[in-house]
Amino acid sequence: MWTGTIITVLFISIGAIADAKSITISNARLVSSRGGSCRQENGINRCSVIRGETATFQGVLNIDGGDSHAGIELFQVTLEFTREQFGEVVSDAKTCQRVGGDVVIRGDCDVTSIAEGSYNIVPFSVKVPDVDDSITTNFKALGKATWSDGTTTQEIEIGRCRIDIE
Repeated sequence: MWTGTIITVLFISIGAIADAKSITISNARLVSSRGGSCRQENGINRCSVIRGETATFQGVLNIDGGDSHAGIELFQVTLEFTREQFGEVVSDAKTCQRVGGDVVIRGDCDVTSIAEGSYNIVPFSVKVPDVDDSITTNFKALGKATWSDGTTTQEIEIGRCRIDIE
């Protein structure tokens, strides 16, 4: 009886791991409208932006539906600077998908479901804080999803970049 219980629990755990779903944003970056640049440092983009400007958040949304190849029925994004005084740029913004596959944050397209795969994110405007002195901070994307199989992913960090505000 004891052995049977251990084996059952083991199979359930392996099954849960094998069907792990994930959402990430690769190549996340905040691109300056005035000619700033981004470079890779330890797998994370480090971008230069100018204080007070409107930059754009860009990247590639990667959806892995696990063994069931589930897609997403509803995907919401929060974008924020990691320094509390700068706060959130957008919170729980719904996404949608344009014809051709690009994903839009707070878009006006009708398709909210997104199949497993990788999709460019349409550049999203972000007002850079107008600070007195140059600083370095992080900009991150958090995401939460309702999957086509009925499961949900609680809000987790899905991408980040390092920002030099000059």
